[in-house]
Amino acid sequence: MNRFYVTLTAHGLLSREHGARYTTKLADKIELESEWEVGLENVVYGQCYFDLYINDVHIRRVTLPSGHHKRVRSLIDTIHREQRSQIPL
Repeated sequence: MNRFYVTLTAHGLLSREHGARYTTKLADKIELESEWEVGLENVVYGQCYFDLYINDVHIRRVTLPSGHHKRVRSLIDTIHREQRSQIPL
């Protein structure tokens, strides 16, 4: 076997203290011999909002429109656009 896919699911929400760290427990043990490259193919993020904090003070919840982003830059641009439109300066 030279290629395989594993679907990792997240049950529940990650708290703000976890930051970008994600852990899950596999249903079965996977043992790999020799060297392997691992890549991320797809991320599905069901939450359509994020909370904005400044100095650990909750400022506002910013909602994101649903969409499909093929590039991380597209998602970042959407987040910035929504921040500008939803948060008065």
